[in-house]
Amino acid sequence: AGRSGTFDQDRANLITDDIVICEKLAEDNTNQLVESYKVVHNWYLRPSTLWLMPKAEYTRQKLIRNCLKGRGHAIIN
Repeated sequence: AGRSGTFDQDRANLITDDIVICEKLAEDNTNQLVESYKVVHNWYLRPSTLWLMPKAEYTRQKLIRNCLKGRGHAIIN
């Protein structure tokens, strides 16, 4: 329960603390204005151009996933 194949101990008991730490790190290292523009771009501008524009990736979510992977948690998605 909570182990990935590379660790001898389970890490599931640390998931809540790690999520809070990773979210704080991602919040401190992203620009809210840029992230807000990405939402507008993906949800309003892209459909109006019939999805010809490439999708803008959200930096905050990517940082959180990478942080959790680095702390030894298996990430789905």
